[in-house]
Amino acid sequence: MKIIYLSFQDDNGGAFIGAKRLNHALIKQGVESSMLVRQKVSNDPHVIQYSENIKEFQKRFNRLIVAKMGEWRKNLKGTNSFNLRHTGVHKIINTSDAECVIMHWIGNDTISIREIALIDKPIIWRLADMWAFSGCTHYSDDKELDALENPSSPIKGSIDKFVWSRKKKSWQDLQMKIVCGSEWLSSKVRLSSILKNYETFTIPSSLNTDIFAPSRNDNNKNSHECNLLFGANNALKDPRKGFDLLIEAIVILKKYKPDLRIKLKVFGHNKQEKLNIRGIKVNSVGYIKEEVVMSKLYQEADIFMIPSRADNLPFTAMESLSCGTPVVGFAIGGIPEIVDHQVNGFLASPFNCNELAEGIEWIIISRKSSNLLQTKAREKASRLYSYQSQAKSYINLIDSMTS
Repeated sequence: MKIIYLSFQDDNGGAFIGAKRLNHALIKQGVESSMLVRQKVSNDPHVIQYSENIKEFQKRFNRLIVAKMGEWRKNLKGTNSFNLRHTGVHKIINTSDAECVIMHWIGNDTISIREIALIDKPIIWRLADMWAFSGCTHYSDDKELDALENPSSPIKGSIDKFVWSRKKKSWQDLQMKIVCGSEWLSSKVRLSSILKNYETFTIPSSLNTDIFAPSRNDNNKNSHECNLLFGANNALKDPRKGFDLLIEAIVILKKYKPDLRIKLKVFGHNKQEKLNIRGIKVNSVGYIKEEVVMSKLYQEADIFMIPSRADNLPFTAMESLSCGTPVVGFAIGGIPEIVDHQVNGFLASPFNCNELAEGIEWIIISRKSSNLLQTKAREKASRLYSYQSQAKSYINLIDSMTS
């Protein structure tokens, strides 16, 4: 079995780490897989950075699009991708001897909307977010999605509506199946007029459960001390990740638990520095790429916090559970599929900072009396998030499309 795995990058962010992990998992199962990326950031020999293969008039068109992007982005929120520029990467895919192509976070003009329709091989599209069935943005709320679907919406004529319409026109008759990491995202796909006619599967992402494992020295902690861990790409500045909500919850907690000593460690911020935010001491350890180092951070924490305003199936929460560290966050997106309320963590109502504070306190009390939270966390991760489990699901799916 031979495949091409297409992604924007091969590291630096949850989606790209997920792509790299799945690629390695497939290779371990005997699949001949080559990862094709627009930007290579690792030294992995299985990853190839492609070069654009386009004509002069396409280069001129690309320059026009680039000139307009700044103006378009003024009216867009969060991460966004247009994927209107020509790349020619579909030609590389079509002339290869691969039996199938897996696509995994292809924003930032990895491949154009039209070029996806020109791929003549079976496609498995692993969605990391909502971009495939929204307009330009990678996360949209229900109101924004409804506006895109509505022909008489006031957003008619906007770049968001234009990109959405181009997707709908281009992707009506592809040999394609959709994979989502969470049932939450799968349910959104099935409601989309762009993708609803494609068979959709939910396959959780995977991680190395031998590296992300509990510490042998994990003991019940002092009930007057709590080590919180928070982390995400651009952790302190991305509003979607909810760092401000976490700080608010800690401020609330300290008001009625003044004797509780809270230590907050953060990864994914661009600097290693000590900060004081609203009286909360924050230790930023910068970006962490080594999985062994990441595992140690989870092991040392009492609780991993995930106060996201929007998220699919974040690796950080999965990695924490695999290390036996309970997770506290809001019940949004795919997070309730990872965190079982008061079993391996705590789910607060969106975006109730009082409940988030209650969740921290509940975990502290529970950890003091029993190791059951840690045990349940590890059990779930071992059962659902292993490399082997995910790779076999994909192999079965590829077989169903190519045999």
